[in-house]
Amino acid sequence: MEKRISKELLIEACIVKHQNVIDDMRTRVADLLGDAGLGNEEMIETGIQVMNAQKAVEIQELNTQINFARSELAILQSIVPNHRDTPGLGAVVVTNRKKFFVSVSIEEFVVGGEVYFGLSTRSPLYKKMEGKKQGESFDYNGTRYDILDLY
Repeated sequence: MEKRISKELLIEACIVKHQNVIDDMRTRVADLLGDAGLGNEEMIETGIQVMNAQKAVEIQELNTQINFARSELAILQSIVPNHRDTPGLGAVVVTNRKKFFVSVSIEEFVVGGEVYFGLSTRSPLYKKMEGKKQGESFDYNGTRYDILDLY
């Protein structure tokens, strides 16, 4: 069996990655507001009136994404790193294909030299692995996944 990475390290890496995404989106909003001669997010209502429609739409979309990312960040911060026998929030699922951290959807991230993927409990892939135990398999989109380790 491979070395197990602590869930605390996985949670921390996910939080940092997610916060960086939020920060990047907030920076983009600030840049758009600055381009319009505005200085902060609180002035969006006034700014939308003076900006062109494309910038206004982009700011609204970014704010929607920021709010969603903040709700996912709250999920990450609520994870209790308990041992799991089946996939669920906070579980690490090591398969013959990939290593998953059941949390929120996060592009690949690296912890301890190992690549992990954040997997939401709402994702179709998660639904296929839900209820499975170490040693069991599941199929998703024509690909077989063998659960090698689960904790």
